[in-house]
Amino acid sequence: MAYLKVLIVCLALTAVFAGKSKVGESCAQTSNCIDNAECHFTAKDNEMKCLLGVCRCKSSHKSVDAGAKCDARKTKENDGCTPGLKDACDDTKHLVCVTNQCKCKAKYVWKTDKCEIETPLEWDATCTISEECTKNYKNGACVSGKCHCNSKYTYVSTNADKCVKQDRNDDCKDGTDKCRYTFNLECKTPSNKCDCKSGFKYDDKRKYCIKDNIQTNKKEKDLCTFGIAAADTQYLDCESKLTCRRCSSDRFGAAYDGVCVKTSDITGSGVSHYVSFSILLTGILAYLAF
Repeated sequence: MAYLKVLIVCLALTAVFAGKSKVGESCAQTSNCIDNAECHFTAKDNEMKCLLGVCRCKSSHKSVDAGAKCDARKTKENDGCTPGLKDACDDTKHLVCVTNQCKCKAKYVWKTDKCEIETPLEWDATCTISEECTKNYKNGACVSGKCHCNSKYTYVSTNADKCVKQDRNDDCKDGTDKCRYTFNLECKTPSNKCDCKSGFKYDDKRKYCIKDNIQTNKKEKDLCTFGIAAADTQYLDCESKLTCRRCSSDRFGAAYDGVCVKTSDITGSGVSHYVSFSILLTGILAYLAF
């Protein structure tokens, strides 16, 4: 029995103190990641109280050697670089490597400490990149060669922002391509409000409209469908008191989006990402004491 206990403890400690995680691998905190990388939790990870995030290079660095290292990016115009080396120049400043020097990419010019769009465009102007369209109004994009709204927003000519959010219960009297902000909405009359299409119902957990024929019989730890609401999607939802949780560190197959967990694990006080390993170590030490 003593040998078995030692084996269990060794396996647990190995999981805690294993080598640093590479870019794209799971982590609990930044100290778990390789140098110049950080443990990233998406907004959805935080909402779902995920204990694991994913390592990614700091914004000032680039991933090399298949994620094994994070090297510093070149951050200024005319900095030396190696053509063909991915992310040799800081793309967050819109720099690219051209003939061994970092230069502003097409349509950009260097201003003070970064590259900026040379000529911002107005609505419906001919464009080649979305950044030309977003300088003068929010939530724009270059769509089929024209400055229009991105896929979630609706064009309203009388609004200062031009592209506006029309989610469920938002007004949709004005505008083209109405009620695009989330899935399966349409503009209802005579209310002129966005609401679920016929055959769909609003889901409070997912915050969008899902099919009426959703299955709700999945048990705790079963795989489930968290997202996308295509018209022919057959959802696999969790039974009452369970929620379909999806974390960026998960590696499910394409047919699934999450796993059923107790809703109280998400809506309760929970524990921080940084405390989780401390709790594990405390449990190991307590186990050794017996």
